Amino acid sequence: MAFNEQFRHFLVPSKDDIQQAFSSGLVVLDTNVLFSAYRYTSEASEQLLTVIEKMRDRVWIPHQVGLEFYRNRVNVVSDLRNGYSSLLAHVNQTSAKVTKELQERVNELFKRVSLSEEERSLLTSSLNSAFDPLLEAIETLRKKHAQAGSLDDDPILRRIETMLEGRIGAPFGADTEAHMAEAARRIENSVPPGFRDAEKVEPYGDYFVWAQTLSRAKEINARDLLFITGDEKEDWYRQVNRKNVSARPELSAEAREVAGCSLVMMNVGDFLKNARRYLDATVSEETIRQAEIHATEIGTMFHYPSQIQRLDEAEADLGHRLANARARFFEARNRVAVTNRKYADAREREVGLKELMSSGEAHDADMLRHLAHEAEHALDAREIAHAQFRESQVEVNSLELQLDQLRMLATLARSASEATWRDAAAQALFLNGHDDSLTHLEVLRQALANVHRT
Repeated sequence: MAFNEQFRHFLVPSKDDIQQAFSSGLVVLDTNVLFSAYRYTSEASEQLLTVIEKMRDRVWIPHQVGLEFYRNRVNVVSDLRNGYSSLLAHVNQTSAKVTKELQERVNELFKRVSLSEEERSLLTSSLNSAFDPLLEAIETLRKKHAQAGSLDDDPILRRIETMLEGRIGAPFGADTEAHMAEAARRIENSVPPGFRDAEKVEPYGDYFVWAQTLSRAKEINARDLLFITGDEKEDWYRQVNRKNVSARPELSAEAREVAGCSLVMMNVGDFLKNARRYLDATVSEETIRQAEIHATEIGTMFHYPSQIQRLDEAEADLGHRLANARARFFEARNRVAVTNRKYADAREREVGLKELMSSGEAHDADMLRHLAHEAEHALDAREIAHAQFRESQVEVNSLELQLDQLRMLATLARSASEATWRDAAAQALFLNGHDDSLTHLEVLRQALANVHRT
């Protein structure tokens, strides 16, 4: 026996292993792969489904995958649509709030600088259109994701059903309870796959998918097993420096022991890359980019326990910054009141002396100049205090907007299904600069920049 034969399950699949799996292996799709056809744009969805169709004779899904697909399809389609509606409503709400605040600043500028009505109108027009690029981008994306049609007339569903006709396994029979007991044992002992789903209502889903996959591979004497899943958790993948490098060694060993086959596991992005390489499939860089967003940024940056903790920490930090900003706001408001009084007092003394001098009751020109100078300084101090007050008010409003958004995401993370959470995370990525989109603060800065440029 070769030195590495006993430890082969620890090796990362080579290019030859991957090519062999693509050319002749059993191809098993997890539920999230099918749902990717809904989450991608129409062009990317078409390319994904076309790649799967090229391998149709070897594609197969476990009964559990089919069950999860039909059980959750309506929710996935609805969540996708509701996600855009919610985002548009949130942007419009934010736009109204920010526009109102900045319009007040424009009106103040109009009074202080004596702008013409035409100049004032130009500022207002620039302000009112500040959110238009973001709204147009959202509408464009919504139209691209509208390819699924109505829930009862779904072209993607029809295509998947045709593609997988006769390519799905049967459910467990009399041995269902035994498999549920095995799933519980694995969860209790952290044996992959599925032990990370212990908190789910039905924690045995991943194990059912895996057990049915091995049963099929053994049944057809598959030499190679190509397993495609969008699940990025550590109970499926071996991770190095927080990156997935291959299937868990335990799964590779079990595949060889139970079914006598070599296991190659990858996410949808890698599946599409290798399909382009080994199947000569047409897959654009944009399609791969979309797949990688779902596989890494959304799957890793916004995954459950650790990311909820990070959201909580970010919320606490933002709350602390907001408290400090509010303290500065109240201090600035107090300074405004004080400087208003000082200016009013100085002006009152100056005016009083002028009246006395005009009536001949006083003749102190030096004192009048002193009081005029004092009133001028009080006016400058008042203007500075007002400016600092306005700046602190903008800072407080901006931080409140950020905190509201962060709390919304944290609430979704704790309560929503994984599909809803992924969509919410996608919204967060969109709002926080992915694809050069504008954040709330960037929109605010753009509006201010338009005012300054004008």
